[in-house]
Amino acid sequence: MTTSLMSLTIDELEDKVLDLAEEYEVVDEGSSGFKASVNGEWLNDSFDTEEEAYRALISYLTNK
Repeated sequence: MTTSLMSLTIDELEDKVLDLAEEYEVVDEGSSGFKASVNGEWLNDSFDTEEEAYRALISYLTNK
């Protein structure tokens, strides 16, 4: 059974990221938004919300 990413909370998204990779970061850049990286590789300049950053991490890790 699969779970829609849209129905997950931030905590559930974080748990999924931790399951997929041991090293990840979501860095709050204040007014610039959130920056996300996997093993030091930046995924995007910035995201508007922490949830978007986690979704980008999950997408990156599942499509890698």
